[in-house]
Amino acid sequence: MPWEVCSRAASLAALALSILLPALAAAQAPVYVRVTPEINMLRVKHTKALTESAGKSTGTGTGTGADFVAGIAIGHLGATERGLLVGGELQGLISSRRTVGGTMEPQGSGAGRVGLGRWEFENKVGVGVSGFVGRKLRSRNLSSYLVAGLRRWSTEMASVQFSGFGAIGEFTDRPEDGVVPRWSLAVGIGLTVPGERPIDIRLRYERSGVTGYSKDHTFDPESQEVDPEEVTWDYSFSASGIGLQIGFGTG
Repeated sequence: MPWEVCSRAASLAALALSILLPALAAAQAPVYVRVTPEINMLRVKHTKALTESAGKSTGTGTGTGADFVAGIAIGHLGATERGLLVGGELQGLISSRRTVGGTMEPQGSGAGRVGLGRWEFENKVGVGVSGFVGRKLRSRNLSSYLVAGLRRWSTEMASVQFSGFGAIGEFTDRPEDGVVPRWSLAVGIGLTVPGERPIDIRLRYERSGVTGYSKDHTFDPESQEVDPEEVTWDYSFSASGIGLQIGFGTG
């Protein structure tokens, strides 16, 4: 795993923890630590745009797949004088790196050569910050709440392209650093079952904005009467999905 990825994730985790800990202390609620395995069903959208002398053409492909994530969380969920549950949490996340991908067929306007290639999307490591608000259920000693949070993932992306320029074959474009930071917003509901080792169950929806990168290539045409041409490929990815998380630990 690249040291740059670990360093960025650690820096964000330290910043989030510095914000979260004063709130935990002010609430005078016990801090909990939990192991939080989760499974996410992701839908990834990949878009390519090819800019050349003849104009610009675009293509889009989608793929779905499951992503298994191991996590650890520190936080609290305490009660106010009126019985309202409030809290916050910091999470560290490691993905199983299950690949979501597909093959894009030729499509779009212009030359129509922007497609025709495989693409891949893999989460690696991440950190997240969440806030909670809810109440205890009267009929049972259970805590239910709404949760909203922000996650920062380090994600590996790749797009394979068969250029269609005669003798020019297949090539793969990746971000310069191999991975790119990807921010996502998550909202959902949760339920905590009390006990010596409480069980916390959450169902949430997560969606990220568009993350992308660009690559320039220069191709020599088959005909020597035409000068070499510089073209640009723009690649963008976005992801959304539903996740189920089960937490085991203290508090």
